[in-house]
Amino acid sequence: MTHASESGHWYERDGTPRYTCIINGKEKPTTLRQAKTRTLLPSVTTVMQLLAKPGLAWWKEGQLLETAWTFGPEDADSFQEYQRKVRGETSKKLAEAPNKGTKVHFILETYGKAPYNVQEQYYEKCQEVYEYLYQLTQVAADEWTHETSFGCPEGYAGKTDIWKPERLNHPHQRGVVVDFKTTSKCVETTPISYLAYDDHGMQLAAYGKGLGLHKPRMINLYIDVNVFLEGDNAPMCKHREWSDDEGEDLLERFLLVLELWKRMKGYDPSWEEAA
Repeated sequence: MTHASESGHWYERDGTPRYTCIINGKEKPTTLRQAKTRTLLPSVTTVMQLLAKPGLAWWKEGQLLETAWTFGPEDADSFQEYQRKVRGETSKKLAEAPNKGTKVHFILETYGKAPYNVQEQYYEKCQEVYEYLYQLTQVAADEWTHETSFGCPEGYAGKTDIWKPERLNHPHQRGVVVDFKTTSKCVETTPISYLAYDDHGMQLAAYGKGLGLHKPRMINLYIDVNVFLEGDNAPMCKHREWSDDEGEDLLERFLLVLELWKRMKGYDPSWEEAA
């Protein structure tokens, strides 16, 4: 049996994803055991599973309380029945949330690569997201590079949402790394401090290093998933850009977590680059 703590996203050194492998003729999620035999690299998010995520925990607690408020004890004959009902409905809601986020990511990726393939009801929302980014970065929608996988000699890998390479000999045209974060919170009224967490910045810092960028601009873009998918006209984007000083600190922290991960897992896939 594969335990959740043993599975994750894995990559070859060249960035090729190896999320699954064939075991006894069947395709199964790649685990640490298979990764060790194939010298695969853990993803940034796999490494960061070691960290507590207070924002996620707070949101899950909120979903549980919301469900409890909706049903009420009077809807059950006993506490045990009430608990089963509330936990069951909350689990359904928690399972649906990642699906919505994945859908938004896919739509935005499609728009960036081939706008004419985006369904009509989402076209204006995509335009709004990329226009928001343009105002921040002066990078047009068709100038971004999408879904780039990489492997880093420090012993980790990952896949970016969108990024823009830096221009050599143009010090003022820095690289940019953007990570989309979908949320069920109302972005219009929620302060950025309730959306952005340090682990989001650590993820961006790790991506920037993995892509070989020198002090890139690092931007988390928070998107109200309900406004995006349901077509409301409310503002749906808010961002957190991390400063250069923050970026250095966040990268250092990620590399410390990476070293802890290697020790705890008994596995160090780092390598020396050829001179």
